[in-house]
Amino acid sequence: MSVIVKWLGHASFQIKANGKNIYIDPYEGEYAEKADLVLVTHSHFDHCDTSK
Repeated sequence: MSVIVKWLGHASFQIKANGKNIYIDPYEGEYAEKADLVLVTHSHFDHCDTSK
């Protein structure tokens, strides 16, 4: 199984594994690939931009 972890800035990460696309703490920037799962570590504004 191939796993790719990409830092997207601040506390945001993208993880690709088993054909799935996971975002952790989406915040700033564009997220071109559709998310299969979004994980938010806590409700502080810079960890949970729901518009992404």
